[in-house]
Amino acid sequence: VYTAGPDAASVILLCNAPGMSVEFVRPLAHRLAGAFRVITWESRELPGVYDDAQALRHLMDRQVRDGLEVLAHFG
Repeated sequence: VYTAGPDAASVILLCNAPGMSVEFVRPLAHRLAGAFRVITWESRELPGVYDDAQALRHLMDRQVRDGLEVLAHFG
């Protein structure tokens, strides 16, 4: 988990796409950190070539739960 910006500012949660490094959103996070508290993390798993719609839905549901857990952790 990576954070930047003032603790008392409004929070923006950034999630990189599965398979993309969190470094991809670093320039955006840096620009937003002047006015917002930015929180991001490395997403988990990669969709596979043979994943069906159900597996992809599960992957996205897990990403959303991760985001909610990160937000809950930082209050």
